[in-house]
Amino acid sequence: PPPPPPPPRPQDHSATNDAAIAHDDTVVEGGHRVPVNVRGEAVRESTRLAHSALSKMLQEEAERDSKAAAIPGSPTGGDASSLSSLVLWHRSGFFFYKRWKRFYGQVVDSNLIGNVLVLFEDQQHAQSAASAHGSRKLNPSSKRVFILDDSKVRTRNGRRGIESYKGSPKFTFMLETSNKTFTFATDSKVSRDHWVARLRKRSNDSK
Repeated sequence: PPPPPPPPRPQDHSATNDAAIAHDDTVVEGGHRVPVNVRGEAVRESTRLAHSALSKMLQEEAERDSKAAAIPGSPTGGDASSLSSLVLWHRSGFFFYKRWKRFYGQVVDSNLIGNVLVLFEDQQHAQSAASAHGSRKLNPSSKRVFILDDSKVRTRNGRRGIESYKGSPKFTFMLETSNKTFTFATDSKVSRDHWVARLRKRSNDSK
């Protein structure tokens, strides 16, 4: 009889590697006119670039916190303004089944498909949603990529642009692609204005 197959090798989840970052289950939205083979290569390139940039910025925040903690009486928690410029909430579901997930976002320029918004879910929020402030660690297996070519950014005025999530206000805006509209939010109006201006500029959306 043939020998039994070898036992499966245990997976190492202790470190993030390129294989995890560029895993094929990445959710990709927009860019439907881009050939499939080109889009796949561009997504892998974009996720690597975004992961590298976000990891560096979050590490710098953690180092600032560590230095502040060593000084008695110094506040920790990092620079809220710089951290909020990285955070985007993404909503799924409708009506009573709405669900918000916390992501760190970065816009990168792909040589193949132009500007791309890449989101990595906050690792702690993905595991337990226990902290409103997140863990400042990226979850490489939960990411979304939005190709910004021909997309539009829309906002709502006044209270129509604010939703409540677990007792905290979320300042919303919409990203419209060729076949779908996605709802995002930030924790402040200032952060929303920052993201809206940034995405409009990168998507060539004048309004």
